Amino acid sequence: QASIESVIGSVKRLGKALPPVAVKLDRSLKLQDLVKVRILGVGTFGKVWLVSHKKTQIPYALKMLSKREIIGHHQVEGVIREKNIMSSIDHPFVVNLVNTFQDPKHLYMLIELVQGGELFSVIHTEVRDGIPNPNARFYAACILQSLSHLHHRNICYRDLKPENILIDSKGYGVLVDLGFAKVVMDKTYTLCGTPEYLAPEIILSKGHDKGVDYWAYGVLIYEMLVGRSPFYTYGSDQVSLFKRIVQVKYGFPEGIVNDLAQDLITRLIVRRQANRFGCLARGDMDIRDHPWFAVIDTDKLLNKKIPAPWVPR
Repeated sequence: QASIESVIGSVKRLGKALPPVAVKLDRSLKLQDLVKVRILGVGTFGKVWLVSHKKTQIPYALKMLSKREIIGHHQVEGVIREKNIMSSIDHPFVVNLVNTFQDPKHLYMLIELVQGGELFSVIHTEVRDGIPNPNARFYAACILQSLSHLHHRNICYRDLKPENILIDSKGYGVLVDLGFAKVVMDKTYTLCGTPEYLAPEIILSKGHDKGVDYWAYGVLIYEMLVGRSPFYTYGSDQVSLFKRIVQVKYGFPEGIVNDLAQDLITRLIVRRQANRFGCLARGDMDIRDHPWFAVIDTDKLLNKKIPAPWVPR
């Protein structure tokens, strides 16, 4: 081993998937301490309830998953993976897992409640689609922090889209739903994600890693600024959508996206992963140091000291 390491250097730099942080979960909270208020959402495997703690009155989201459905859909590994990933992450811009429970029929994940709604509803309102440059930059900066936090732990998120970013009480973007996230040490081959946000290598089943998150990140910045995703055309089918993605066929509408933002997007939406921003030698530092982000002070952002463009009432 010593002679191998003398050539390639320490293998520590390759990083390991971090073990779950068990101390993070609040084991003092019990399932019977919670009162169901109403349903927030329904998914494939169960419901998400708004619950509140009997004594403290603190509201939470309680994700209820049916064991029968999970086993029937062969999702046992996936659900355990989601739980392990969520319990190993502690970041202001990633939704916080508070505790987990189970009974004979269900698994439960008690999750911090993020009440400001989806970023999607901020971008798409009844009066307009798309948001101003400074606002888009603020949300993009939050998302970059959460993605790089996952990537430094070798976790590939794989489902980045405006519906999966919620706005917290201070107006900051928080990444939710780690159902597709996966610890990827090399490459993975599962097809998942949302069609308009899929990177070419997923569509072509070439094997993918965290580079797919940076592609989707470019798509998301575009959608925030332009009000639609770059490869979307009205009334077209999925096959032609995939063709446009694989050929990287998109353009910028006249006069909406400023030059710096265009420059960053064109470096992220790049067909070859090896040439894509975020996948180069400096990793996410290339994105952080991009002039579009020059006005963002990362420390202030992480400490939520920058006034958000919109604060939910």
